[in-house]
Amino acid sequence: MIKKGDSYQEEVIFTQEMVNLFISIIGDNNPIHTDPKLARQQGYPAPIVHGMLAGSMFGRVLGMKFPGINTINLERSFVFIRPVYIDEPYVMSFKVSEVDVNTHTGIIKCRLKNQQGKVCIDCITKVKNSEQFCEEI
Repeated sequence: MIKKGDSYQEEVIFTQEMVNLFISIIGDNNPIHTDPKLARQQGYPAPIVHGMLAGSMFGRVLGMKFPGINTINLERSFVFIRPVYIDEPYVMSFKVSEVDVNTHTGIIKCRLKNQQGKVCIDCITKVKNSEQFCEEI
């Protein structure tokens, strides 16, 4: 049973293989994601991970771990603050800010932070899960 104030976090590392698979699925082959020389020319120390690839990892946690199985996404908004780089550790954090037991929905604030603790992505998502957002039996 998930309630307001509950939280969860886990580490994630984005690999070049993940980026390549994402490219093969969506077709965004912008060299900023694969070419170190071009990334440096654009002011980045290394190629950057697609924002939506990084953001999609929130969905993996929401649908499988917190709140978990049977969770469906109803709304999601992102703010991309800092670039995300390949092969660096990041921490995803989740905090429930609202719960509506009548509609079995919750608002969860999600964040991706880099090794220095700086926010790279802020996300607010509304999810539904009739098993997790319900009155206690």
